[in-house]
Amino acid sequence: IGTRIGEPDEPDFDNANVAKSLSGTLSFWDVSGYLPSLVRVGGMFFLTSILLGTVAIALHFKALVASQRHALFLVTAMLLNIGVAALFLQACKRATHATLSALLHVLLRTRLDTYSVADLAQLWTRLGGDSHAIHTVLLDLKDIITGLLVACGAGITVAPVLHAHADPAAARRILLPVVSIIATMIALTVSLGHQVQRNSWANRRAAGLVNAEVFTILCRYYEMKTLPMSGMAAESTYSESLLANLDWRNRKDLFIQFGGSLLYTLDFWCTMLVYQVIWSPSLGVDVEYRYRLGIALATGLASIGNACKAYLKLAESFGPLGRLLQLSRKCLGDVVPEQEGVGTLASDPSKLEVMVSNAFELCLGSFQRGPFAHIPAFTATGSQLNVLHMPRSSGASTLGSILLGMRFRVATLKLCGIHIEQYQPEVLKWAVHVIDHPPGPLSVVANPGLGCSVAQFVQFGLQGERVGASLEECLRRTGVWKSVQNLPHGSSTISWSSLLSKQDCYRVQLAQAFFRIEVAGLKVLVLVDPLRDCDHQEREAFQFSLVQALLPILATTLVLIIDQSSGGVSWPELQ
Repeated sequence: IGTRIGEPDEPDFDNANVAKSLSGTLSFWDVSGYLPSLVRVGGMFFLTSILLGTVAIALHFKALVASQRHALFLVTAMLLNIGVAALFLQACKRATHATLSALLHVLLRTRLDTYSVADLAQLWTRLGGDSHAIHTVLLDLKDIITGLLVACGAGITVAPVLHAHADPAAARRILLPVVSIIATMIALTVSLGHQVQRNSWANRRAAGLVNAEVFTILCRYYEMKTLPMSGMAAESTYSESLLANLDWRNRKDLFIQFGGSLLYTLDFWCTMLVYQVIWSPSLGVDVEYRYRLGIALATGLASIGNACKAYLKLAESFGPLGRLLQLSRKCLGDVVPEQEGVGTLASDPSKLEVMVSNAFELCLGSFQRGPFAHIPAFTATGSQLNVLHMPRSSGASTLGSILLGMRFRVATLKLCGIHIEQYQPEVLKWAVHVIDHPPGPLSVVANPGLGCSVAQFVQFGLQGERVGASLEECLRRTGVWKSVQNLPHGSSTISWSSLLSKQDCYRVQLAQAFFRIEVAGLKVLVLVDPLRDCDHQEREAFQFSLVQALLPILATTLVLIIDQSSGGVSWPELQ
């Protein structure tokens, strides 16, 4: 997905609008405008670290001009610097945590048709990889501020000495090279920083292409192993992309190394010129003041050099930070508005209603060949068990997706008298629960293990928070508690989906719905084809156990069973 999420050099004509929205690069000021937000997230930690750092700098220069207690001032400054480092790292942690949490929040609210699962995985990998720039940028910003503060402290230390004790002509001989060299260093840094930023941006784009190529190769691993020609082509493409990436990295590093060498040379040259004047007899200053002047001027020049080098590193970090911002803006553009639409459902269970006035079809593929979902007309109301009979492969899972807001057919399905597309997406997520078979939402996959235990699946990882019904209560209500207890590790078993029977897996899914009813006040529960995996001998018993488990919640929740099996006892007869 190199062209689809940030690499518009080779447009993807199937998703041209995405490539167009990511074309170009962000300017220096666009990226710089993000820095106050990072500092604001760090809050008092960042400001306090700057203030303590200023005090530590003042103590260093106090030790320089004081006649005694030098060690006390220096040790205190060292302890303050340790506190500054701890506070600054806390500010970086808060900024990184807030940024990544906000990005995940945005990704979970993008439109369903924007990215595939593979695209989302790779997009998050890139966002997470570029997020290290947040820490680096804040560190460089702190180094720049510290360098400028040290330079100010050096100037405050030098100015009184030159004004009160030095010969004016000699003082001018000191200040002239210092000011001119500092101006040269700043101008050189700004010029090189612009080039470093451009090359850093190009390097990140090239790195994105390399990562996309590697991702594609790994996704087609078995094809590469069995088709030698595909493997050779992939290796050639990867080699070319990697060389381009390394070329841009070398250009960027060359500018940084070149700038560092020039800054060091200017600093060294200016120090030599200044020291020749300081230790010349014409200065007319005592040895003690010469000593102070030499250390203060050398420290100030070195701090300006360090601040300039930190600026070059800051410009280097603008590449990954800029791409992080660009990808974030792209994700924000794909977010489904959460505050638009109806924000509540009927609180009275008797007023809960799902209605399709007229049967309709929904295209799930091409308009010529389909497939098509055929949704019949029906009405389901609260306080009773509602059963909708649909043949298999006719669109039962699609109906569940419409109720969840994952698919839309305008002005066809009403929930509590309001068309489903008029509700806020978050309302549907919290009010509707669909128990489906793979690969539908909230389904138990057919392969061993879900990556979570029974307790984590039923209680959504909230088993330690003491909210809602207990795990035992939820499982007992569905009749699967004993089966779970007989698992090798009980409710902590990870591979329970392959150890339990299909019917017991469905009961675990129903227990999850019961937990949501207790915690979040679920309004609509849809069971898609609950008899899918039952043979004729066990169908009636399983059917009866489901009805008995569902009867207690009919007073608060609208229950809709989509029956796609043929034969057997009708559901109302079991109530």
